[in-house]
Amino acid sequence: MKNIQNIIICSLVSVLLLTGCEPVPPERLTSEQIAVLREDYHVVPLNPVIEYPMTTEVCVMPIMAEIEIYGLPPDYKVNVDSKPLVFRQIGATVNKVLYNRTGAVIEDEIIIGFAFIFNDYYPTFASDQRYIAALEPASGPHEGKYIFEPIYSFYITRDDLVISITEGQPDYGISGMKLKDAEKTISEQADK
Repeated sequence: MKNIQNIIICSLVSVLLLTGCEPVPPERLTSEQIAVLREDYHVVPLNPVIEYPMTTEVCVMPIMAEIEIYGLPPDYKVNVDSKPLVFRQIGATVNKVLYNRTGAVIEDEIIIGFAFIFNDYYPTFASDQRYIAALEPASGPHEGKYIFEPIYSFYITRDDLVISITEGQPDYGISGMKLKDAEKTISEQADK
């Protein structure tokens, strides 16, 4: 009888150990839960001028970082085809660099710049709003600033959940995850 009890206990322990070693999929928000969050984290349409590559990988930009908006420095103008074009500036604190393929040092505070005519294709960038941001160093008259690409970026909610910014954005296996799970997924994709 004691042998049977030992066999049963050993079998149960083995099953628990084996099932405990399997990777647990990250918890995710349902589409209904994401829809509720959209009241505060609005969907932004894709820019029709840009042809986005078809990919299931989120790590296509040179840099992915967690940023927090601290302010809106004054707009600036750049002559494009002899006409002045207004550019917005967004001040952001870099809380964490998830990956950086440029090899360049990323300062603790950066400026994001984009043409004001494309304002509708970006989030509102309210102070204290956090993002997982897909970034690229800007060049030419925008040297020292960064390009923010909404299709590969995500809102970080007050509850440390991650949801997509753009409509029609591929899921990339990230939208609806907890921040720590999203970070892990991005790191794993970046290491491929």
